[in-house]
Amino acid sequence: MVKSKQWVGKGPYRVWQNRQEGPQYGLWQNDYNDPIPGESWDYPEFKGYFSNVSWMKLNTSEGAIGIELMTRKIGVYTPRDGRDHILYTLPETGISILRAIPAVRNKVNTTDLNGPSAQPYWSKGKGSISAILHFE
Repeated sequence: MVKSKQWVGKGPYRVWQNRQEGPQYGLWQNDYNDPIPGESWDYPEFKGYFSNVSWMKLNTSEGAIGIELMTRKIGVYTPRDGRDHILYTLPETGISILRAIPAVRNKVNTTDLNGPSAQPYWSKGKGSISAILHFE
């Protein structure tokens, strides 16, 4: 079980493809939490997508896992959607190293109607993602 995370990158809040502004680059840390949007207010959220991440350390009940990222984008579990389940259409994930962070919709429009920054990322050709894992 993951108890907390520490990272160098943008934070302390998560980001979305179409909501990159706000978080500041620095050293951040937060304990595990699982707030329900619109119902509980434990901030910053533990789950989500983080950008410009150089490294992240996950403190688990079995030890620490360090991740050095070359792509600078990481997902930590799947963010919880609100009670109405209208904001996210995301796969269930654990820790994910990403080429692109997904966009989020708003209460009125789906992502395809939220402008250029919310449009899907389409990979062109072959690619690779590199990371170095450290287990303590």
